[in-house]
Amino acid sequence: MKRFKRIYIEITNICNLNCSFCPPLSNNPRTMSTAEFAHILKSISPFTDYIYLHVKGEPLLHPELGRLLELSSSTGLIVNITTNGSMIKEKSEILLKNRIRLINFSLHSYIDSANSLDAASCVNGITDFINEGLHSTETIYKLRLWNKQI
Repeated sequence: MKRFKRIYIEITNICNLNCSFCPPLSNNPRTMSTAEFAHILKSISPFTDYIYLHVKGEPLLHPELGRLLELSSSTGLIVNITTNGSMIKEKSEILLKNRIRLINFSLHSYIDSANSLDAASCVNGITDFINEGLHSTETIYKLRLWNKQI
């Protein structure tokens, strides 16, 4: 049976930022239900070990993120997340108590003039979260800055 290294699942196409490097949302704003997510996990689990919760939307905006992470774990799938990190303080408990292999923090949004973020506060929140996670989880943390050529 053919196996995929990873499968991306867009659990929401909604984002709380408006970065200039992301194309505008062309579909209706939508968040995947837990039933849809469970169905997808069951369908893909024979084909991969790794899922990535990110396409265009901000996965930390999903109101049932904790439940989705629990479902992923119960299916045996290994979770990777890419986030802008702006909600890390609000979601840290959920992220730290669930098994997540990798959390990518996209930092480009903090230097993007299209966003009115308190960059220092966001970066401090990410730093605090990583420091706590380093002592309590085996999660890999990556800070990513996209370089844009003009």
